[in-house]
Amino acid sequence: MDSDPSLRAACPIPRHPAPTARVRRLARMTVERPDPAKAQRFFADFGLTPVEPPTADTLHLGGADGARAIYTVRRGPRPRLLGLTFTADADAVDRLAALDEASTPPALASDSAPTPARRIRLAGPMGLWVDVVARAPSRQPETPPETVNETRDAPRINRPVRLAEQPPAIRHLGHVALEAVDFDGAVAWFTGRLGLVPSDVQVLADGTPALVFLRCDRGPEPAEHHTLVIARSVEDGLNHAAFAVDDLDAVAMGQTVMRAAGWRHAWGVGRHLMGSQIFDYWYDPWGSLVEHYADSDRFDADHPAGVMPMSRSSMAQWGPPMPAHFANARLTPRRLWAIARGLRREPSLTIGRLLLLKRALSE
Repeated sequence: MDSDPSLRAACPIPRHPAPTARVRRLARMTVERPDPAKAQRFFADFGLTPVEPPTADTLHLGGADGARAIYTVRRGPRPRLLGLTFTADADAVDRLAALDEASTPPALASDSAPTPARRIRLAGPMGLWVDVVARAPSRQPETPPETVNETRDAPRINRPVRLAEQPPAIRHLGHVALEAVDFDGAVAWFTGRLGLVPSDVQVLADGTPALVFLRCDRGPEPAEHHTLVIARSVEDGLNHAAFAVDDLDAVAMGQTVMRAAGWRHAWGVGRHLMGSQIFDYWYDPWGSLVEHYADSDRFDADHPAGVMPMSRSSMAQWGPPMPAHFANARLTPRRLWAIARGLRREPSLTIGRLLLLKRALSE
């Protein structure tokens, strides 16, 4: 299944003509969890380790390079996403700093460096804060993948593949998927303030956009298919966070390690359609989804947005079927209460559209 050409011509989410700034990368996410120590145990098996000494209330976790935190946990009464941090060029940070909503965020340990990076904080949608840091573009070193013997080309001779059973090397925080009651407002904020552009949009049967994959606009330099995903929903919140690993072996070894440790599996291994990533999803101890992925599509600024009808079958090209619980479509008492609140709060959220969404996720 590919993008529908007739829909692409009428993409319901156009690029913002003059965004305030264009961010380069998603650098960090900050969450609240009741027990940071339990989060540390989970993410040790997942592939994240502390980059600063943990405290009883704060945990800063990083990937394989160990240089910077990409996932920060703060102690709090309930699991929730607090904010996101992006990097941008210095002039982009200056433009954002001129906005009335901009403020100076609390100091980090890294701000004690001889030349601390300039950071500003914006009041984002859905009650989130969004920090933007002036940081020069950088590329993390990646481990060369194992040479693959294909049918027509088998260069690996006398070198058997032997993989260590250990958590995969996480290279960076790739993307975050959000659920938003005010879908249109959230999309407008991230495209207008941060210059994110749509890579793919999935629409309901009436043409209403239900899911958008947004990437950083780096001009001629390719960027991953999506840095942010926004889904139309009856309540605001984090859907999942995704972390890049090197290849299929790394994704599969991640599953081996996580299963051996007894953590709860969600979905995978498979290959997505939107973005083409090889994926594997897990639930953290509080039921929040995290993903290992590899082999993402990359687009430059010239690549147009694709548009496709939303359906359950469009979520993956191969792999196990998407579990029913993954779509969070069960009508539990809590979910019914959330639907009632969402309908009262957001005029664009109607019973008819909710029925179309439910139908799309069952096809």
